[in-house]
Amino acid sequence: MIYFVMTNRLYDGDRANDIDINPADPKAYHGGDLQGLIDKLDYIKGLGATAIWKAARP
Repeated sequence: MIYFVMTNRLYDGDRANDIDINPADPKAYHGGDLQGLIDKLDYIKGLGATAIWKAARP
């Protein structure tokens, strides 16, 4: 199974790089980052995913 992820919306793994985020606004950045994706790899694997398809950064 392929897990498609929009990194910006998954998980904020490094709050030091948060610039102009607003999780309440569906059109705004939510703070997710590459570190957040790394932090959630076990979770994604637990879902049964064997590959990750990362959306291009907007």
